[in-house]
Amino acid sequence: MSSAEALFARVIVEIRALINCDIVYLDLVCTETALAHPLLQRLCAREDLQRTYGKPGNWDEEMEGALRALYDITTQMGVPWISNAARLPGQASVGSLAVVPVSSSGGVLGMLVCCHTRPEFFHPGIMHLLQHYLATGSRRLLEGLIELYGESCVRRYQDTSAQLMQEQHHFLALLCHELRRPLTALKGYTELYMTYGDDPGAQEASLESLDWRAYLRMVQEKTQQLELLLNDVQDVARVSQGQLRMSLDAVDIVSLCRQMITSEQERLDQVSPGQYRLSLEVAEVAEVAREMPPAWVDPARVRQALANLLDNAIKYSPQGGLIEILVTDHAPYSGSSYSLVTTHTERERSAENHYLYVTVHDHGVGIPRHLQQALFRPFTRLEHDMHERVPGNGLGLYLVQSLVEQMHGQVWLQSDEGRGTSITLALPIAPMPMTDEKMPQPEYRQPQRAKAPTPDEIVLHMP
Repeated sequence: MSSAEALFARVIVEIRALINCDIVYLDLVCTETALAHPLLQRLCAREDLQRTYGKPGNWDEEMEGALRALYDITTQMGVPWISNAARLPGQASVGSLAVVPVSSSGGVLGMLVCCHTRPEFFHPGIMHLLQHYLATGSRRLLEGLIELYGESCVRRYQDTSAQLMQEQHHFLALLCHELRRPLTALKGYTELYMTYGDDPGAQEASLESLDWRAYLRMVQEKTQQLELLLNDVQDVARVSQGQLRMSLDAVDIVSLCRQMITSEQERLDQVSPGQYRLSLEVAEVAEVAREMPPAWVDPARVRQALANLLDNAIKYSPQGGLIEILVTDHAPYSGSSYSLVTTHTERERSAENHYLYVTVHDHGVGIPRHLQQALFRPFTRLEHDMHERVPGNGLGLYLVQSLVEQMHGQVWLQSDEGRGTSITLALPIAPMPMTDEKMPQPEYRQPQRAKAPTPDEIVLHMP
């Protein structure tokens, strides 16, 4: 028995002995949320907690419904409800029933239900004894609520810790697997060089059969893979510790996207000539023609996010084809098939005219709807037949979401299995610089004393 249960049981036993009552049980409930104690409000929001103590097991749904109605009456009136001729479950004759609200200065703590098989039991003397006890007994109930809330916080912390530990083990296993791939290649090419590269005679004899430059290029590629993986892991650690720093500036997004497409197309033409084609489309909706406004972002982090999206679009488009980047000053996600990945306030969501939108669209394998939100959690990869053939560590989309959130942006996703994927980054527009004519003139104001808050203005944020 926990300390909270022991406190509740003690109150029930003492009341039963005080008034010699057959049934006494405690229900931690208040039908009016505004009248409930803040601790009770928090406890009622958790479905995994026990709320009734000492309740008989033979009470049916009809009795439960009647009690809920009585809870409403006693909560509204603030006084006990008494019936000295009540029909009790499992009893042929009438008995007595009392529903008593238990309160403290902070609000209602719960309902006390008392029953006796004898009619006319709850006379004024009995009720006076009960009310006198509850004047001090309510403090024990409040202590019990505090203990119960603390125990629930500990359990949730333990569950969260166990889940985090499991995710860390999964991450370490995946990290070891991803590190082993390039390290295996590096080990093989190093052993090859150790076998043939040090002996001049063997080296000359093997020049025709061994392409050393190609092997060095592979070593360089695997080293770059290791570097990218370690950079991703470092960024994940910075995000989890709240240490990911941003250098925000006004950035020409169209120019940045054009540079990325040019460099990525050159790389693809060397690796897979003619298989992929990258294109950039700029669409504006405005009454007069104007240039696309700059975005207020960190250019290096935008390149990192777009590089991850382009990399995913290429990897999960095995047949090749067109991969598009669309830059627009209006929201492209008008349909219900788009879903918001990041979480923002309603004010931020509604200010669509304060964003530039960069969409990366491919015609690849697509993402099943039930997996779309999960892919933006760390260490999660798309379950697909080509999963083993596609390199990756499950950190790319998580980093995209984290980077965009740090820049006060949004991420939108639209995908259909077998029909491709569109991921849109909503990036804040840079603030307009103020001209000399619009610069506000300094105005002298008499300093004022800070107004002391009234008790009603003080809000206590409880954990």
